[in-house]
Amino acid sequence: MGTISDTLVVAVSTTLPTTVENLQLIGSAPVNGTGNDRNNAIAGNNNNNNLAGRGGNDTLIGNGGDDTYFVSSPGDVVKEDGDRGTDTVRAYVSYTLSANVENLNLLDGKDLNATGNQLNNRLNGNSGKNTLTGQAGNDILSGNAGSDRLIGGAGNDTLTGGSGNDWFRFNSPSEGIDTITDFAVSDDTISLLGSAFGGGLAARTILSSARFTIGSQATTVNHRVIYNSNTGKLWFDRDGIGSSFAAVEIANLSAGLNLTSSDIFIVAS
Repeated sequence: MGTISDTLVVAVSTTLPTTVENLQLIGSAPVNGTGNDRNNAIAGNNNNNNLAGRGGNDTLIGNGGDDTYFVSSPGDVVKEDGDRGTDTVRAYVSYTLSANVENLNLLDGKDLNATGNQLNNRLNGNSGKNTLTGQAGNDILSGNAGSDRLIGGAGNDTLTGGSGNDWFRFNSPSEGIDTITDFAVSDDTISLLGSAFGGGLAARTILSSARFTIGSQATTVNHRVIYNSNTGKLWFDRDGIGSSFAAVEIANLSAGLNLTSSDIFIVAS
């Protein structure tokens, strides 16, 4: 025999009783739906809904409106149609945004990770150690408290580490120009993926002082990273004063920082 499941259809905010699996919100009012410890399917209406699965591996379906999804299990699935509001996941676990969902906030103080999608995302960390990865789009990443790792990915992203010893990672010189709003030379680190940047960068170590200069351009064949302290712009030049490669702007920092090569680390993977 197949499994039989029950569906509750309501036009008011509702928490599923323990024996019912599915919830469908109807009507035009902004109402909320909350699940139980079973594997629930909870669908909103076309207004703004808060949908929470609680226990189990749940499927949360927003439909129209600006919806908020509360995710408490790695097996929870969020489904959202395109161009139907601005939607937010509030997660108690590490989570990757599904298609058509814009924002992700990490809850509690656990060490959790947040990953975006192809849209312009807002990813917000919690007080733990978070890795925030923007993927495509022009994303806004905020680590908040804790020592976080922020990876903008493709696009022109805005990165704010918050308090703690934060790492701002760049996986390619061609991903776009990211803005780091609060880089602190006493606490934070810029990391570059050596295999993607090239230029003979030695991996698993801080950038050699011979590879770094402050100014508007490279002045030797060894220079790779150029920080313009007047503008805050950070450039990468694969061959220094060589003519084979042009310098590429990779980030905007605050002007006037006492930035040195020791603030930059080359990663291998």
